Amino acid sequence: MPSVLLLAGWTGALFCLAFAAPLYVILAGDVIVSIFPWVWHLGGTWVDLRDVVFAALALGLILRWIRALDAVPRFIPHLWLWITYGLLGSMTYLTLPENQSYLTGPAAVAYQLYRYCWKGILYYPLTVLLLVEERPRTLVVVAVLIAADVCALEAVSQGYSGLAVQGPFGEKNSLAAVMLIPIVLALMEILDPTSRRSGVFYLCIASAGLTTRALLISGSRSALVAGVVACGVFLWGAARLPRVRSRVIRLATLTAFVIVLVFSWNPDLSSRPALQRTLSVSTEDGNLQWRLEERWPYFWAKALKRPWLGWGTDVDLSLGVNTNTSHNGFLAIAVKRGFPAALVFVVLMLLGLRDGMRTYGSAESPKKRLLGLAVGAGVVGLIIHNTVEDSFDIPFVSIAYWTLLAIGAVEARQQVVQRPGEPSREVIFDSVEWAFPRLSTRGAANKARA
Repeated sequence: MPSVLLLAGWTGALFCLAFAAPLYVILAGDVIVSIFPWVWHLGGTWVDLRDVVFAALALGLILRWIRALDAVPRFIPHLWLWITYGLLGSMTYLTLPENQSYLTGPAAVAYQLYRYCWKGILYYPLTVLLLVEERPRTLVVVAVLIAADVCALEAVSQGYSGLAVQGPFGEKNSLAAVMLIPIVLALMEILDPTSRRSGVFYLCIASAGLTTRALLISGSRSALVAGVVACGVFLWGAARLPRVRSRVIRLATLTAFVIVLVFSWNPDLSSRPALQRTLSVSTEDGNLQWRLEERWPYFWAKALKRPWLGWGTDVDLSLGVNTNTSHNGFLAIAVKRGFPAALVFVVLMLLGLRDGMRTYGSAESPKKRLLGLAVGAGVVGLIIHNTVEDSFDIPFVSIAYWTLLAIGAVEARQQVVQRPGEPSREVIFDSVEWAFPRLSTRGAANKARA
């Protein structure tokens, strides 16, 4: 466990930022620290770096609410579905007998529900509130790429040192899952016809190479398939855009040249055990058969025993110390939170896929169309990977996933309500008045003029 001085320094820095800096800067910092599984036990309560982030964000939002912030959109698409998902998880936690000893008072109840039911999904409303403009989004994308690069560098170092390739997560499948969305985001920035040869552009080039290398060296075949499909969907969609097609062709040519160069420099590369295992994807694979015949039926039957609110966890220690989970992200939600929560989660995911593809199909600028395509391709990659693994609860993956869903929902909404010829940045949504009645004085002024 790191020194408590690290936690104290992080707390001081974030609370200073809450007073003086845009809140999306704090959000970007949370993306980076999410890859470090550091936790402290203080006063009988578990606290990590991300808890401090959310405390600083809460302070910053309160301060800006008092100052009558007038530039925050007040519509959160699909808000009631998101709230329903959080409430179902809260009901599960509150009804489990093993949790009653932690519910000693209102403050304890609030903290436990925040930590175990809401913390992982808070990025959905925070993205809508703080990442509407291009600059905040770019900063968070850069933070996602930097965090993924740190994990990839550690994984590559482990591989060349003869160690197990796990990154900072202690498990190869978690490492591979972390690489999926950053690859798509890197492609989005590389193929953007409006981007210049800036530091962000070259960071994306480096990130694409690092995350691909980490994905290959991890040995996770499910993540490799998910990554190939997600990138394939993105490149196929990008190639259909006239202003982007030339960049796709140049990228494909450069990639083919690099592959040929690498294999001519090292002809035995394809015979390495790690690469052979990663590329040997088959429906006859023993791991897949084990999931189909033994693991999924067992957890399906377990979910049916408590179908409404679930068991609170999908870890079953009766199966042993290792391989004691369902190895399916959707089944895991049903086991942990019940089938209603799993259904709401799937509906939100499908809405995110629809919103991304709607933006891709209807936005005017290539940049916005690529953004919508990245949302759709990222969701497709996670759907494929979570059919044989469970990566939704990995903090970094959860951040990227809920951020993509929120961006897709906001952009799709803009395409619907925006009048022809009106710049999208001028669209201000009207809803959630009951939650933040004073958040936007501009909205009240617009209504008065109307």
